[in-house]
Amino acid sequence: MQAQAQQPLPAWVAAPARRQRCQVPPAVRGCAARASLGGSDSSSVLSSSSSSSSTGWLLDTAASLDPATSSSSSSSNGSGSGRYDAIMMLGGGLFPDGSLPEWVVRRLEGSLHLYHQQQALHAASQTAAAATPTPTPTRSADGCPGQPWRAAAAGPCPIVLLGAATPHKPPVMDDRGYVLYESTAYAAYLMGRGVPAGDLLKETQSCDTVGNGYFSLLQHALPAGWRRIAVVTSEFHMPRTQATFDFVYGLAGRQLHGDPAWYRLEYRAGKRGAGCVWRWWWWHVHDYVVLMSDEGIFEADVTDARAAKEAAAVATWHKNTAGMRSLADLHSWLYATHLCYSVSRQQEFGRVQELDPKLAATY
Repeated sequence: MQAQAQQPLPAWVAAPARRQRCQVPPAVRGCAARASLGGSDSSSVLSSSSSSSSTGWLLDTAASLDPATSSSSSSSNGSGSGRYDAIMMLGGGLFPDGSLPEWVVRRLEGSLHLYHQQQALHAASQTAAAATPTPTPTRSADGCPGQPWRAAAAGPCPIVLLGAATPHKPPVMDDRGYVLYESTAYAAYLMGRGVPAGDLLKETQSCDTVGNGYFSLLQHALPAGWRRIAVVTSEFHMPRTQATFDFVYGLAGRQLHGDPAWYRLEYRAGKRGAGCVWRWWWWHVHDYVVLMSDEGIFEADVTDARAAKEAAAVATWHKNTAGMRSLADLHSWLYATHLCYSVSRQQEFGRVQELDPKLAATY
């Protein structure tokens, strides 16, 4: 893959980092926000993963990224050293001016780190393939003779950015008066960090975690033939993410391949770091980096409030899906009853809802 010139960030992404700090709600704290004291753009705050070290923002997988504990046969607890067909990052909102919350930046930087690792693995596999050509993989062993599928070694690993908006806040508008989807803003950030547009994909239908799982499957994983997928989100959001993706992808695996564990999902959350260390030009993390963990972002009471909400959402999800046996069941439920997707409830969407200020700080 040829290197492409770094593209400039739009105004709503490339604004000075100190402005992003001003947009952070009082309850939100973190190293990236404090880093804005020393730089005038995002690239001065976040170092390139290609030059990462034990004192930099990004480390290798063993040091910085730790898959969440898996409870499903469709999930994987692999070390992350293998190839992925895709990296999927769940959305986490935008500030009203279109700038990115710190927890979103952490997800993006974690996804970027995985992407660079996959590039290195792809380059190594290309070198090995040149020396020892291998036949194109097929699904013949799984009942579909001769039908090629996109193996992890077939090409660069794309980052799929999931999410349109949230029902908890009004949509963000860009400078031209158009709706700014979360995934659009995230794509602009990653392009500004050097990722070619051709290695980025968007999903702009979902407004919640359920939609992230459902539309990521139908719009990307199924038509692309992906099987091994890294799923990236924040630590506080991981239990609900895993419950949702395990179920949705498990349904598809069972219905389409006779195997609920067909899809190999690896859930990527970060370890907790040892604290921030000041350098005059930027903050970095001592020992190992805080990427997608919650360390230092929220006050304790905010973290507790969001954890309680997440636990309640997981319990509700298990209750709602208890009787589902097929994608058709999920489809019927989603479009008949879900606030974000049901026509019968569309008059409720966008109404001002009283949200605990502690929870509001996490969207």
